[in-house]
Amino acid sequence: LGGHEVHGVVGGLFVGDKGAFAEDDMDLNLGGGVLRRFTVGFDYTHRKMYLAPNDASAMADDYDRSGLWLMQDGERLRVGAVTSKGPADKAGVQAEDRIRAIDGEAVTARPLAAWRERLRMLPAGRVLVLDIERAGAPRTLRLELEDLVLPANQHLGAN
Repeated sequence: LGGHEVHGVVGGLFVGDKGAFAEDDMDLNLGGGVLRRFTVGFDYTHRKMYLAPNDASAMADDYDRSGLWLMQDGERLRVGAVTSKGPADKAGVQAEDRIRAIDGEAVTARPLAAWRERLRMLPAGRVLVLDIERAGAPRTLRLELEDLVLPANQHLGAN
């Protein structure tokens, strides 16, 4: 990126044809996780961005180990998306499921940001019990957390 190698990146490749990312000149959203690794300068006149690596340049992006994209939905957490072949997908979680409790703790006990942080910080291998609703019917699923992003010192092709 700008002549700098960047490892351990979380990004989203958009393949749809509607919405803000459906423009011809944008297919990938790297997000602030990449930009926090640099001191960023903009030259608006010449439409250029300048990047200088900073102290965070070797840090990998944070990404939760569940493979869930969660949104607040009243007294439930709504599953907005599930990472294909990730832990939630393997556990049988589906988009639009409503999570009522995680490991017996009602989701109302913490704000959404705290749940996201918990799913990011709990170690890989930890098994969580999810109490969900799907089409109004309750279900219990077991989800084993796993690392979805390689550590910053590893990258594809590394031995």
